Amino acid sequence: MPGNVPRLMTQSMYSSFVPLLPVAMGVIRAAPRKNEAADSGAAFCGLPGNPVSAAVTFEEFVRPALRKMMGHSALHRPVVKAQLTERLTKGRGRLHFVRVSLEWRDGSLWATPTANQSSGVLTSLIRGQGLAIFPAADEAFDVGSQVDVQVLDSSFFDRVERGF
Repeated sequence: MPGNVPRLMTQSMYSSFVPLLPVAMGVIRAAPRKNEAADSGAAFCGLPGNPVSAAVTFEEFVRPALRKMMGHSALHRPVVKAQLTERLTKGRGRLHFVRVSLEWRDGSLWATPTANQSSGVLTSLIRGQGLAIFPAADEAFDVGSQVDVQVLDSSFFDRVERGF
């Protein structure tokens, strides 16, 4: 293996830093030797260091890529419409995923931001069932605003009653 490291390092890697989070994705290939076919390489993904950033990056980029490699056609988690229980604000120009808990009230779905939204606070992800999608162009959503929520906890759809 050590003899292969310089060969690997001579190859360029594709990496991308998206406005959402720093993430590197691509393929590493060894430089072919004379009279040797190029290998197909190995896929890689570099995740951010903060736990919530890593989990969200995995959900948005890695999980869909893995599902595609496995032959699935449904690559992403379901998205539902929900009304906000609290006002949300952020700076313009960056897509934001807000960890939320979901609940049904009088036939409507409501989303409540979990406490601390810091990227190092894992409990905000654990206590929620989804990610409210806060588009880059928006700066605020008022109480009652309808937002798209990507549902992370599939048990949210479990029902006690039959539904008919």
